[in-house]
Amino acid sequence: QVACYFGDLQAGAYLGTRRGISIALDSSRYFEQDALALRATQRFDINIHDRGDATNSGGLVALVFG
Repeated sequence: QVACYFGDLQAGAYLGTRRGISIALDSSRYFEQDALALRATQRFDINIHDRGDATNSGGLVALVFG
């Protein structure tokens, strides 16, 4: 199991947006306190494509446990 990655993320990984920022506002939830409830979410994905290992160098190396 990979605990974390070290290295140059621009050389070994892609970061992609799966969905833009979605904002929801609810004015009825905290009506008695004269406040608003706000929720913002975003979906993204990370693809590690150039990971180094014990014999081959790469843009990233992984710290593996187990």
